[in-house]
Amino acid sequence: MDFFAEMLAAGHPVSEWSNGPGYSYPAHSHAYEKILSCVEGSITFHLEDRDEHLSAGDRLIVEAGVLHSATVGDAGVRCLEAQVRSDEESVVVSGEAGRYDVEVSSRGSVSAHTVEVPTGYSKKLGWGEHRELEVVRESFAFLLEREPASSILPSFRLDVISRYFPEYESEMKRRSGRPG
Repeated sequence: MDFFAEMLAAGHPVSEWSNGPGYSYPAHSHAYEKILSCVEGSITFHLEDRDEHLSAGDRLIVEAGVLHSATVGDAGVRCLEAQVRSDEESVVVSGEAGRYDVEVSSRGSVSAHTVEVPTGYSKKLGWGEHRELEVVRESFAFLLEREPASSILPSFRLDVISRYFPEYESEMKRRSGRPG
C-alpha cells in the first residue's frame, strides 16, 4: 500500500508540499505528530538531537512538540505529509498559490472552506513566499484553538482573520520561527 492510501486508511489527512533547492525552514514545532514521506529530491530535518536526511522513498516521524528545522537538498524536494492528531481533529489543505480548499473534520462533522492568500501576505507574516500552504494550515490551527470549525467562515481571505482576532498576525509571525 502506498503512503497516501496507508495514511488515509488510518484516518490521517495527507497533504503534499514542495520546495526548491536550498530552501530552509526555520525552527518550529507542531501540536500534532507528522509523518513525512519524501517523494522526490531530498531534505534534511534538523531535530533537537540529530539530523535526519530523507531521499525519495524515505519516511520520518516527527513527534508533536519537537522543535525542528529543515534544509532542502540540491535538487529540491516533494513530500507527502500526514498529520496525526490526538484530539480526533484533522485539517486537510489543498490548492495552488493564492487559493486553497480546506476541509476540517472534527468529532464526526466536516466543514469545507475556501481561503484566499493575498499576494505577499505569507511573506508579511514571516513565512516566505513559497510557504502559503503551511500558512493556511497553521492559520486553521490558530482559528481552531479559538473557535469550533462550524464558526469559521466558509470563504475568506487570510488577512481578514485579524479583524476578528487582533493577535493573529503577531502570532503567525511567532509561529513562523522568525523574529517579527
